[in-house]
Amino acid sequence: MKLLKLFLITLTVFAVSCGDSVRNDNGVSFTFFGWFQDDAGDVSATFGRFALEGNGIATGTEVYAGLQNNLSGQFIIVERAYHTYTVPGSAIRIPSTSVGVSSLVRPGPVSTTIGNTTLPNNALTDTNATYAGTNLMPATIGQFISLNRDQLPRLPFQMVVSTYFEGVTSAGRRIKSNPIQFEIEVVSDMNIGGAAEDPAA
Repeated sequence: MKLLKLFLITLTVFAVSCGDSVRNDNGVSFTFFGWFQDDAGDVSATFGRFALEGNGIATGTEVYAGLQNNLSGQFIIVERAYHTYTVPGSAIRIPSTSVGVSSLVRPGPVSTTIGNTTLPNNALTDTNATYAGTNLMPATIGQFISLNRDQLPRLPFQMVVSTYFEGVTSAGRRIKSNPIQFEIEVVSDMNIGGAAEDPAA
């Protein structure tokens, strides 16, 4: 009887571990390593100032995510970016949203060793990275902010966007990246011409 129970427990653990997703603790397999101002990854972006027009459309909200695939022998097709929003001092919670992304991250070459590290063998190459364009504030979010201005801090106010990416590997398994935050100052279109700015640039 004890052997039967042990067998059933082992079978259950095995079944749970054989799902359709790939473990990605701390972004080891699928790494989101930063925001950038263009698809070349030359200039980082950690802060933006976005104009909110009268119709609720936020302008200048396109940035590029640096994504790296550390899986050996498998590419990743990136499909969506998931955003959550935090506004300090707000009386309401801005709803989370997602936007479509179309990007392919190639696998990196497999090396023999990279020394004493917890990273996979191909994690230190640059051929397995890409920069995917992403809209941080789609129209639905800008319109929500416009319709609920009386419950949000007065413009300009600070907002933090936390984003992670989801894709599917060439083996057919879904995988999520680690999240990274991006700080936004939301201003009126009367204060700025509508382009995103990065004071660090």
